[in-house]
Amino acid sequence: GDHAMNWDKHSEASHSPSRRRHHHYDEDTKWIERSRFVLGNMEIKKIHNTKRHHYVEIKAGSGPDAFERDIAFETNQDVNDFVQTFETLMRLEQERGDRQLKAYRHKEEEKLKKSNSPTFLSRFIPLGTADATPNINNVDATVSILIEVVSARNLPAADFSTTERARVVADKISAIGSTIRKSTIMSSKTKSEAPSLSKAIQEDPQDEPMGSSDPYVIIRLGNREIHRTQVIYDNLDPIWTLHSGSLCLLQCSAEEFFTEMGRHDGLTFVVKDYDRMDRDDTLGSVSVPTATVLACDGKRLGYPVIPLKPQKTKPQKEPTLYLRMRRASENDIRFMEHYEAIRKKTKQGVHNEETYLPPRNIVEPHLKKNKTVKHVHEDETKKGKTTTRERLHRVKPCPDPKRVEETEWMNDEQVEAETWKQSTQWIEAGSGDLGKLYVEILGCSHLPNLDLATLSLTDKTDAFCCLAYEDVVVNTDVISNTLSPRWMPWSRRAFVFNMTHPASKLFLGLFDYDSSYSPLQEAKRVTTSKLHDRIGRVMINLSRFVPNTVYTLTYPIYRGELAQHRLKNRGTVTLRLRFSFKNTQQALAKTIMTPPTEYVSLSRGPDFQLASYCCSGKHDFNAWSMQTFTRHIEELQSYDVVLDYVIDALMTVWLWRGHHAVTMCGKTVLIPAHSITAYIWALLICYNFNAFFSFVCFAIGWAMLAINYQVRLNPSPWHKCASYGTLWSYLIFGKAFTDKHPAHYKEAEFEDYMDEYKKKVADKAYEQKLEMQFDEEIIRELGDSAIQGNEEVDIATHRQGGLVSKMNVLRGMNPIRLILHPIQIELGKVVILTRKVKSVVMWKESYYAFWITTASMIAALAVLWLPWGWILRWLLRLILIIGLGPWMRIVDRKFFAEKPDLTPEQKKEVIRERVKKRYGAAVEAAEHAQIEKERQLKLQAMKSFLYGKHIVRVPHFNEEYFSDLPLPESHSEFYTPKKHGSPVIAQRIHGQRLSGDMIPKREVHFAEETEKKNSAKQRHGSVFQTVKAASNMKQHASALKKASMQPTSKSWRATNGYQTSLESTPLLEATSESPMSGQNGTFV
Repeated sequence: GDHAMNWDKHSEASHSPSRRRHHHYDEDTKWIERSRFVLGNMEIKKIHNTKRHHYVEIKAGSGPDAFERDIAFETNQDVNDFVQTFETLMRLEQERGDRQLKAYRHKEEEKLKKSNSPTFLSRFIPLGTADATPNINNVDATVSILIEVVSARNLPAADFSTTERARVVADKISAIGSTIRKSTIMSSKTKSEAPSLSKAIQEDPQDEPMGSSDPYVIIRLGNREIHRTQVIYDNLDPIWTLHSGSLCLLQCSAEEFFTEMGRHDGLTFVVKDYDRMDRDDTLGSVSVPTATVLACDGKRLGYPVIPLKPQKTKPQKEPTLYLRMRRASENDIRFMEHYEAIRKKTKQGVHNEETYLPPRNIVEPHLKKNKTVKHVHEDETKKGKTTTRERLHRVKPCPDPKRVEETEWMNDEQVEAETWKQSTQWIEAGSGDLGKLYVEILGCSHLPNLDLATLSLTDKTDAFCCLAYEDVVVNTDVISNTLSPRWMPWSRRAFVFNMTHPASKLFLGLFDYDSSYSPLQEAKRVTTSKLHDRIGRVMINLSRFVPNTVYTLTYPIYRGELAQHRLKNRGTVTLRLRFSFKNTQQALAKTIMTPPTEYVSLSRGPDFQLASYCCSGKHDFNAWSMQTFTRHIEELQSYDVVLDYVIDALMTVWLWRGHHAVTMCGKTVLIPAHSITAYIWALLICYNFNAFFSFVCFAIGWAMLAINYQVRLNPSPWHKCASYGTLWSYLIFGKAFTDKHPAHYKEAEFEDYMDEYKKKVADKAYEQKLEMQFDEEIIRELGDSAIQGNEEVDIATHRQGGLVSKMNVLRGMNPIRLILHPIQIELGKVVILTRKVKSVVMWKESYYAFWITTASMIAALAVLWLPWGWILRWLLRLILIIGLGPWMRIVDRKFFAEKPDLTPEQKKEVIRERVKKRYGAAVEAAEHAQIEKERQLKLQAMKSFLYGKHIVRVPHFNEEYFSDLPLPESHSEFYTPKKHGSPVIAQRIHGQRLSGDMIPKREVHFAEETEKKNSAKQRHGSVFQTVKAASNMKQHASALKKASMQPTSKSWRATNGYQTSLESTPLLEATSESPMSGQNGTFV
C-alpha cells in the first residue's frame, strides 16, 4: 500500500513499487528518479487514449507544490493497464483505512468494556443502567493527537551568499590553475585529462559546509494543511519552541482520521526553506505511518528527511527531523485551545498571578500617622491629679480586622509586643512535598533612609521583604515611612514554603518601595531601569539548622556580596524560622543527589529586578570588568593558604602534638588522637600491604571528620555545623538525642575564640611577610648573576614593530576585552566550583559532607578485606596468557585484518566507520548535549508563556565568598504546638514546577490530583467500612439461620446477637427494601 510515482528528465514515465531511502537509478533503462510523491497525493485528471495520442494527465503533490504532468505511453493497452493499476492501488489504500478504522473501534470498545466491568465494590454498590452498560457510541469520538516538531539536524543549505560563492569559485580557479601548469610541463598528460574550468565552477559543492537555510515545517493530513511552524532564520540545526509554533493539535473524527490517513499513509511533514523574493524551496519531507502515529507515547523520535529531488552526491550527514507525538489528554486539549485563543494577544505571563505574590502597599495618605493622648492620673503624694502625655502611632500597614479599635493606635511597647505574637495569616507557597519551611518576617532596625530625594522631612524608607525559595518568589506588605519597620501578626509576613530538597537556600532581600505612578520614579526608571531601591540582602543556609526547632534570628544586612559592600552593614533584619520533614530519614537520604537547578519566571521587569538581586546579588560577574577579572585571580591565589594548613596538620600528626582535650583526674590532657590513628594504619600497611587501598579511602573520611571536629570547637552555634553522630541519629532514628539545646552560648567565649583565631592569622601573615623580606635581601646580596647564571643567552635579533604592528593595535577599540572576557567567564566558573568545594569541605553544606564521609568510611571497610595482591597478580596473568597467545591470529583475521576484495568505495566506508568508532563517546555526548539544549530552550519558552519572560536562576549551592551568619542576640528553642501554635493557611501560591514533555503539567494540576487522591482515599475508606459492615451483616444472617434450627434458648441468644450487630453498624441504612437485594437498596 506504500507507493510512489516518479519521473525523469530523459524518459517519459517511471514507476517505483516501494518507497526507498535514496533515489533510484536503473542502469538497464537509463531512468533517473526525479520526483517522489505519495500515491494519496496523486489524481488522474484526464485520459487521452486515441490512435495518435496515448497519455494520461495526472495531478501530483499537494498545496502550492501541486502540479500537472502528462505521462505518455506507447499503446492503448499500456494506458489501460496503468489506469487499472492506479485504481486498484487507490482501492487498496481505501480498504486499508477501513480495516484500521474497524480495528481502532474494536480496541476502543474493549477498553470501554474493561473500564466498565463490574468490580469488587460494584457487587455491593448497585450501579445505574447508564453507568453499567458501556457506551459503544463513544468509540467514534474525536481522535486527538498532540504533535510537536522538536528540531532538525543537518538540513541541506538552500541559501548561498555572494561572498561564499565567490570564495569557493576563487579557490577552485586557483587549484585548477596549478593543476594546468603541472599538466603542461608533464608531456605524458593528454588533453582529455586536463580539468575543465567551467565544469568545476558549475559544480554544486555539496561536500562543503557553505550557505544556510531558513527552515520551517508544514504538517499535512492528506491534501489538507493542519499546521505550519514559524521560520527559524539562518540555521541548519533549528529548534522549534512554543513561541515558534512547535505544538500542534490534530482533532478529527475517527472515520475522517483513518480515511485520510489510509489514503495518504499517515502524516506528512514537509521541510521548506523560506525565501522572501522567490518561491520557497522544499528541503525534504517525512512521512509517519498511521500505526506509528497511534503508537507514539511522546518520546523523541528521529526520522530521515527524504529530499524530493535527487542529490548528485550523498551528503556527509543525513538530515533528520525529530518529532514527538502522543494521544492528547484533556489537559493538552485545554492548553492548546487556551493558547490558540490568547497567543495573538499575549505571549508571556499567562498564569503569573498564581505563582508570584507582589508587594502589597496599603496607602492611606490622608490619615494622621501619629497622635498624642493625654492621660489623667490620681497622684496620692500630691493629693491631686497629674496629666501624662503618650505618643501613639497608627499601626502599619493596617489594624487587625478582628480588633480594629484596639489595634489602630499603639505606642512603641505595644507594637513591639504585638510583633512577637504568633502570625494569624499564613501563605503557603512552593511545589515541594518533602517538608515545610515556616518563615515569619518580624521586623528591621536602623535601615538607611532612601527617600531623601523627595525633599520631605517626613518621608522615609518604605520597606518590604522579597523572599525566594526554590521555585517561588513572594513579598511582604510594605511598611511605609519608618527606618525600623515591624510587621504585625495579621499582615502579610508569614510564609509556609513546601520543600523539595533539604539543602536549598532561602534568599531574602530588603527594598524601598516606590510607586510606579510617581513622576520622579518614572524619570528614575528611565535612567536606572530599577523601580524599587535596594537596601540589602541575606542568604540563609538551612543546612546549619536542625528540624523541629524555632529559631529567632537577627541578621546584619549588607548591600552586596563583595568585600567592599561588607565594610558596614545597613541595619538588621529579624525573622522567625522553623522547618520540619514528613520523614527525616527520607529527607536525609535525598541529599545524596544534588537538586536540579531551579528557575523562576516573572512577567514584569521590576519584579525581575527584585528576584535577581535576591538570588544573585548586586554585582554581575558575567559582565566584563577588569576589577572582576583581578578579583577572580586574587581569590584563586588566596586558596594557597590551604597548603599551610595541610602542612600544619601533617606536622601535628608526624610529631605527635596533642590536640584533643580529655579531662582525667581533674586535669585536662591533650591527646594526639590523629597521630595514634596514623601509627596504627602505618603498622597495618607494613605487615599487610593490601590495607593501603583501604587507607586511601579512609583518609578522605578521616580528613572530613577532623575538619568537622575543628569547626565544632567554635563556641558560637551559628558558626558550628551538625556533628557526624547527630546526622547518623537523624538517618537511623529520625531525631537527635540531645537534652541541651545548642543555640545558647556565652558571647564572651565566642569573642575570646575569635580573638585567638585572628591572632593566629595575623602571626601567620607576619611570618610570610618576614620570609618575603628576607628573600629580597638574599637576592640583593647574591645579585642577578647568581640567580640567572644557568639561563641560555639568546643572541638573535628581535623583530621591530613597524607600521603593521601599530595598525594591529589600533584595529580594535578594546582588544583587551576581546581576549580577556572569555577567560573571565571561565575563571568565574572555576571560582564558583572552588566555593562549592570549600562549602562542602568546611561542613557548611553538612548534608553533602556527611555523605562523602560516610561513603569513604564504607569504602574503606569494603576494600580492607579484598586481597589486592592476589587480584593484581591474577589480573596480570590473565592479560599475559590471553593477550599474547597464538589464538590472537584468529582475532586478527576476525577483527583487524583488511579484506582484500573490497572496492575503493567499500574501503573508504570501512575507514570512515572505523574513525567514527573512535569518536563514539563524543558523538553520544553531543547527542545528549543537543537533547539538553532542546529541553532548556523549550522549557524557557514554556515558562515564558506561562509565568513571564524574565527568568531568574535560584542557586541551590552556596556560591558566595562570604556567608551570612546570625548575630549573637539570636536564639532558639524546641518547637511545641501548644506554645507556638499551628499555622492557619489563608492563601496558596503555587510553585513553578513543570513536569513532562510537550505540554508539561503545572504545579496546580499536581495539587488538584493530590486533592482528588485524598478525597478518593477518604471515600474509598468509608466505602470499605460499609462493605465490611455488609459482610458482617451477612455472617450474622447466616448465623441466625443456623440458630433457627437449634433449641429456642440458643435461638434467642443468636437473635439478640444479630440485633446488637445491627445497632452497632451506623454506616448501614436501608431504604424501602433490603440492601442485600441489590435493586433499591442504598448504602450511605
